[in-house]
Amino acid sequence: MCKSNMLTKSLAGLLLVAGLNATSIQASEVKYDYIEGRYIIDAEPDNFNGDGDGLQMGGSFRIDKDFYIFGSYQTLDLDFSNDIDTFQLGVGYVRPVNASWDANFSLALVNVDANSNDDSGFAIAAGMRGMLAPKIEGRAKLTFIDVNDSDTYITLGGDYFFTPKVSVGIEIDFAGDLDVLSIGAKYYF
Repeated sequence: MCKSNMLTKSLAGLLLVAGLNATSIQASEVKYDYIEGRYIIDAEPDNFNGDGDGLQMGGSFRIDKDFYIFGSYQTLDLDFSNDIDTFQLGVGYVRPVNASWDANFSLALVNVDANSNDDSGFAIAAGMRGMLAPKIEGRAKLTFIDVNDSDTYITLGGDYFFTPKVSVGIEIDFAGDLDVLSIGAKYYF
């Protein structure tokens, strides 16, 4: 999928999922206790012609009203036998903005194994999560990652809550080295 086509479809999907009606913002608690699974529909590295897909699993657990811990594992199967496995483990800080939105900041240790080249580093992120409507959550995040090389990426996503404990959604990461489009489901506890 070409990047402009991926961007157009992703933004259209986000608008559809989010509903983006500013008058529909309702008071609701943003949840940080969950496990999630994601299918990576498309991963497009900038350093070669090709793409791929993959899986991601992760979770988050709130340890008190201000802090949460999180972890994730992502595996990408790219064209031409290029595989990337990424592990993250970190801690985040939550700062409520109002009854519907939180600002959050995080620091994570990151390990990347790309074709048997194993490197470790860190990621620093700042973002916003909030309820766009009673059953629709939106999020945006800016992340700086330094593993071997450094990169900065923007994450945009949205989830629809089928029940208070189950949501599904779409997410896209725009970065200098790799753009990723995924769909996923979360279970909140």
